[in-house]
Amino acid sequence: KVLELETVKASAAVADALELAVGAPVQKAVRVRSTKHGPLSHITTYVPADLAAHFGRRELGREPILVLLEKSGLRLGRAHQHISARLADATTARALDVPVGSALLAVRRLVYDQHDKPIQWLHGL
Repeated sequence: KVLELETVKASAAVADALELAVGAPVQKAVRVRSTKHGPLSHITTYVPADLAAHFGRRELGREPILVLLEKSGLRLGRAHQHISARLADATTARALDVPVGSALLAVRRLVYDQHDKPIQWLHGL
């Protein structure tokens, strides 16, 4: 389920991760992935706006961003991932149907294309 989808100006952190200028346009998508048993993950992704021009809310509701990027002609390379833990805040708890303060696995992933250019920064809970 796509909760948010908008083009925003890259913050310093997003710009640094994606090797863009601060304020460059990026697509910010917030989604909740679910199984038949209920919500599984709350994911926020940032993709350079020019790369995200090929898909919108409908496509993001059907397929993962990496699949959509590949369908647009990008070839994926490597990813760097950091895993930690975090407590659920009110927004995340509501989206995942868990109590506020629940322990969650936190993932930060930076995905690169075949030319080693960053194409997606993901924050997942």
